[in-house]
Amino acid sequence: MKRSTPYTLFKTLGLLAWTGCILLLGYQAAAWGLTAQWPSLTLMDVGSRLGLDLLTLIRSLPLEFAIKGAYVLITTQLSVALWWAGAAFFVLAFLCAVIVDR
Repeated sequence: MKRSTPYTLFKTLGLLAWTGCILLLGYQAAAWGLTAQWPSLTLMDVGSRLGLDLLTLIRSLPLEFAIKGAYVLITTQLSVALWWAGAAFFVLAFLCAVIVDR
């Protein structure tokens, strides 16, 4: 049976997210081996390195969501975010396989 396009898309995005997580952890482990310091890469660090001003985006949110969003961006490690994104994409792929492709 041929799978739907959303299933393939979510599965591919899940694999890409988990591959990115593994590569990032490999980079951090190599940097730790060379410098004896674990490099911290948060979502905020990545956004600023890509030229995104995430704090300006957060200012447009209501105060409660802005505080929570800033906290998540500052404290969440990129590797953890990639792992959870991959898990979410695989769950979506499974749901597409069960619901759409039945």
